[in-house]
Amino acid sequence: MTQQTTTQTATGELLPYVYDDGGRAHYFKGKVGVADCVCRAIAIASGKDYKEVYNAVTATTGKSARRSQDTKTAKFKRFMAGMGFTWTPCSGIGVRMAVHARKGELPEHGRMVCSAAGHWFAVVEGVVHDVWDSRFNSWGEVRRIYGYWTYNEPKNEA
Repeated sequence: MTQQTTTQTATGELLPYVYDDGGRAHYFKGKVGVADCVCRAIAIASGKDYKEVYNAVTATTGKSARRSQDTKTAKFKRFMAGMGFTWTPCSGIGVRMAVHARKGELPEHGRMVCSAAGHWFAVVEGVVHDVWDSRFNSWGEVRRIYGYWTYNEPKNEA
């Protein structure tokens, strides 16, 4: 059974959080998953097998998916688009939004990978999925989201 945690903040209710390793435990035992947030978030949001995503990220970037990934490269962005994701920026030049893992700040429905300072996490149907409560940064503040990749479910053609 998965337990959801919901928190009220001064500016709005945070999205609920559930523990989810994206299937990593099926392949790796112990604490070997440090810095695999990119791979884990993609697996959770896309519903794809962790090892399949792990191998694809490693092949694309040329380094282990258990290491920090340079997600800002054109090569990585093409990889995400090829996986069926579409990028929505929430900050940057000409973008004036302050988006957090709060109700009303992210789309209510859908599957997405959120990019925050030094971390990626998945949001599925308005619930944060990660191995730790990544709604908060290291200082206990509500984490700001720089942008998110929305997963576009493949359409079955009949």
